[in-house]
Amino acid sequence: MLSSKVRLAILALFVNVVSLQVPQASAQTTCPADLPAGVPCPQEAWQTVSIEHQDRMARLQRLAKGRQGFSFYEESVSPAEHGLKDFPAVILCSGVQF
Repeated sequence: MLSSKVRLAILALFVNVVSLQVPQASAQTTCPADLPAGVPCPQEAWQTVSIEHQDRMARLQRLAKGRQGFSFYEESVSPAEHGLKDFPAVILCSGVQF
C-alpha cells in the first residue's frame, strides 16, 4: 500500500489539476437551445464526479478480473477539505494496489 505521504502528494496533484479544469460555478447549467437531438446536455465538472468515478472503478475492476494480486481502495475529499470554492462536490479518489 502507498505511504500516506505518497497518497497526499498524488491527491494534491489531482486537486491542482482539477482546480485548473473547473469552470466557474456560475457557468451554464441549462442545455443550449441549438443542441442537436440525442446529444447530452453539457454539465459542470463537479456535477459528473460520481459518474466518472463509478466508470473508472468499473473499468479498473474489468481490467483486473481473473487476475490475482490486485486490490482497490477509494477515498474522498470533502469540499471543506479541498477548498475549491467553484467545485462544490466531494472529490472521489481511487487507487489500485498490486
